[in-house]
Formats: sequence, structure tokens, C-alpha cells
Amino acid sequence: MKVLCLVVLLLYGIPFSYCENKEVNILFVLDASGSMRDLVSGKTKMEVAKETLITLLPDFEKQGFKLGLMVFGHRVGDCNDIELAVDLSTNSRSSIELFLQKIHPKGSTPLANSLQKAGDVLLLLRQQQKQIILLSDGEETCNGHPIAVAKKLRKIGVNLKIHVIGFDVSNRVANLLKNIADEGGGEFYQAQSAKQLLEAFEEVKEKIEADVLGAAKKEEEVEIGDFYFDDSFQRDELGNDWQILDEDPDRWIMDDGVLVISQLPKKITDPQTKQQRYAYYNTLQLNKSLPKNFEITVEWEVPFTLPPTDIYDYGQHLRIYAGTESTGLEVGCGQKGPEIRHFFRKWTRGKENTLLEKKPGLKQSNPLQKIRLRLIKNKFTFKAYAQRSGETWIEIGTHKVLKLKNPHLKIYQENGFLAKSRGDTPEVAIHVKRVSIREIK
Repeated sequence: MKVLCLVVLLLYGIPFSYCENKEVNILFVLDASGSMRDLVSGKTKMEVAKETLITLLPDFEKQGFKLGLMVFGHRVGDCNDIELAVDLSTNSRSSIELFLQKIHPKGSTPLANSLQKAGDVLLLLRQQQKQIILLSDGEETCNGHPIAVAKKLRKIGVNLKIHVIGFDVSNRVANLLKNIADEGGGEFYQAQSAKQLLEAFEEVKEKIEADVLGAAKKEEEVEIGDFYFDDSFQRDELGNDWQILDEDPDRWIMDDGVLVISQLPKKITDPQTKQQRYAYYNTLQLNKSLPKNFEITVEWEVPFTLPPTDIYDYGQHLRIYAGTESTGLEVGCGQKGPEIRHFFRKWTRGKENTLLEKKPGLKQSNPLQKIRLRLIKNKFTFKAYAQRSGETWIEIGTHKVLKLKNPHLKIYQENGFLAKSRGDTPEVAIHVKRVSIREIK
């Protein structure tokens, strides 16, 4: 079995904004056991792991992270063969690259002992944020109990999580690795090729930025509890938690763990009120009631494209709405021509108050972007945040609402329209990736 751990630590002692005064320590722990000689994507798994790390090191370095390297199984076939090869430093990239070139897979896989040693380092950091990212293509070979170790570390380690990437693993091993992530309070990723391994580590990097760096300010202001609701749509049916409003069955599909919606808004006569309104087809509405105070985060994948010259208001818009029919808050990310805009809108009995944050314009079409929007309610204060394509979170603004009883959650997507010389603009398929809700204590 091969294991690559990415140990992530966020250090902060005083309040700071989303992009300022951040310090993150990342320790890569690489398994160089004998099975790393097996082939995947035409190369040994060790070669793929090395190339993946070397490819991504510059991206981590650009963020000012401190990087280090730990390796085991590269010298002898001993379960105690674990070495801290490169100490944590902001200038360690070249040292890590040089050491990786010298590694040859030989030994065993002390998975539990490696997790324990990583935990021993992190537990010294007490209240600071700590994450372990484990990449493995197999299971423990040194009679250890990694699931138990993960559970223990999670129990005694304040602000510690363990995420796991399964690399070219069977379903049985994937379940074992997922159990480690579950007990460690983290998430499980699976990669079956070199391309998917690179994508998995890119997701790890984005998650560090989104969940650790981006969470620093909001954690300073409120105490976030465990998940109240979490749905990544990994199934074949939408289920009872959701209903679809203004359904157009030809423009949404859920199959094999993927929820895709393609739509254009259209003006219709409401069948109940008999009034004209825009129908945002295939709007998702959560049937579950929201907590009194909450944090809602929604993630999409969507292409943003440069508009044709004859279109003056064009682009994809993603929105989350929490409220009632007369009063509510709406957080959105949309494209107006070549410009990306984030907005935070308050509706009170039909009156609108919008806060706007503009991003630099698109220089070229992007086939796929990851968009995350977040809405936080703490008593009468609502705050909105946005994050795009792995960038750090930005704060859009704050609204105050005194009365908002029994709000419901709606999520909707729309394609751009309003063309100068032709009809509606082309439809775009939008992938709804995840919806999570945490209760604020």
C-alpha cells in the first residue's frame, strides 16, 4: 500500500481579514513502500506521486505556505522506517524536489504509525487549525489500526481533521480509507489515474483555501457547529429533502451522483396569483427547515464565456435565497458581459437593497469554474461571502433584518438573456456540487 499524507496547519493568533496575515504549514508524508512500483497511467505510482507533488508545489508556494516532506519505506523494509526529510519552511520547495528525485520504493506501510507521528507533531500546536491529507493505494501492512488512530486523534486534537485520497484502490480498500476520513472528521477522495490524482490534490488545495483560510474571519466572529445538513448529491435520485419549483423536466438530470441543471428564465403568468412573474425553472427548494442561526454554503461548477458582440447583458447567474415570500436575503454570483459580479440583496416587502462587489473582467472564456457562495445569519445580522476558482473567500457585505420567521432555502441558476439583435442566449449546463448548512451556536 502507498500513502501520501498532506498535513495542513493554519496558524493564527490575532484577528485578520480573509487574505491577510495568514500562515499555513504543510507537511507532505509520502509512502515509499514496495507497492509504489506498481503501474498506473503507464508509470509507477511512485513516479506519478512525485510528478504530482512537483507540479503542485509552486501553487502551494505562491500562497506563502510553509512546506515540508516526510517519507517512509524508502530505505529498508522496516515498519519503523519513517523520516522527516525536509523541515517546514517557506523556502523548502527546491529541497523537496531534490529529495523526491532520490526516492525508490522498498519497504512496508506503517499507516497507523505514520498518522500517529503526524498527529504527534500537530497536537503540539494546541488551538491552531490542523488538517491531515492522506493519499493511499492500499491498507495497513504493519499490524496497526489506522481507523482507531484517526478516531483518537480527532477526539483529542482540537481543530484537527483527517482527509483521505484513495489512489487506484479497490472498492474494499476505498471503504477502509473512507472510514479513516469519517473517523478523522474529514472527507474522502478517490483517484484512479494520474489525471485524477492531480485533480484530487487541486481540490485539496482549494479546500485549504476555502475551508481554512476563508473560514478564519467568520470563525473569529461566530462559533460554527457541526453539519446540520450536508448534501453532495452522490446518488441517482434527488430524494425527499428537495423539491423542484417551476420544473422543466427536459432541462435537469440527476444520474450517477451528478446533478445538472440547464435553464433560461421566462416570464409567465403565475397559476395561483394570476400575476406576471419570471419563472426560474428548476429552482431547488430544501424541504428541511433552517436553524435559527446558520451558515449556508453552496458550490457549483459552471462555464463562464465571453459574450458575443450583439449581447449587452449576458452570463450565468447563481443564487441562494433564504427567506419567505415577502422578506429574504439573496447571495449571487453572475456575469454581466465580461465582468464577474458578486451581489448581496435584501428584499423587504418588495423593496430591494443590493450590495455589489465587482471582479476583474474575463480575458477569455473559461470552460469550467468552481463557485462557492456563503450566507451567514447570526441573530439579526446577515453576512455574505463568495469564492471563485480556488481563490480566497471575499466578503460581499452585511445586511440587517429584524423579522425573518421560518425562512426557507432556495437555490437557482439562470443563463443570461437580453440580446440586442436575437433571442435568448445559449443554454449552459450547471453542475450543483454541494449544499451544506451548519448551525451557529
